[in-house]
Amino acid sequence: MAASPLHPIENAQDLANFFNYSRNEFNEPAKDFMMYRSLASAYREAIPVSENHLNIFTAECKNDLYKNAIAEDTNQNSKMLYTAGIDELKPMNEKKFTDIQEVIASNKGEIILLDFWASWCGPCRKKMPFAHKLKQKFNNNKVAFIYISLDENSKDWLKASQEEALQNNNFLLLNANNSQFLKQYKIFGIPRFFLLDKDGQVLSDDAPRPSDKVLETLIRKYL
Repeated sequence: MAASPLHPIENAQDLANFFNYSRNEFNEPAKDFMMYRSLASAYREAIPVSENHLNIFTAECKNDLYKNAIAEDTNQNSKMLYTAGIDELKPMNEKKFTDIQEVIASNKGEIILLDFWASWCGPCRKKMPFAHKLKQKFNNNKVAFIYISLDENSKDWLKASQEEALQNNNFLLLNANNSQFLKQYKIFGIPRFFLLDKDGQVLSDDAPRPSDKVLETLIRKYL
């Protein structure tokens, strides 16, 4: 069903549909308002806004009040996405704990694929061989594959990690039930993949799975 101004924005796809509908179906000044409304609604619902949408909005919107409002929302949202200390991670090969913010920052300059999984998740583990093959294709490029487990038992996580040959960039999310990141991005089921650009901004909060050739195409697009 085609998106319309009456269709609520509940996820990234709704945002894309609403935003594109606003651009194509309205003329000034309604177009400015509808584009603004779509982005403002996304921020209000904690739905990630892509850099592409922001660039289009900035280039096409003629209303400075709307542009200033979205710029402020963007600034506030960027501070909220990865709050240090809330989403604590246990690295596989180190005793020092970290968090999602630090992991993303440490890979700045690279395209990042976040893979949320668990030892008990059959579909998650079936995708691991495809992820390994994809990683090999980008072995000499700036692409980081980061695995974040939602296991409650660290022994289960470690055992599955060894079975799946996960060593570097492999973490256990501690206290997942209280995770700010999981709540903000409405991660209610796994596997779930995020694609981030070289500045750590979310390109897709529900990226194609490694078995889907579309993911490889997206990564090459943003390299």
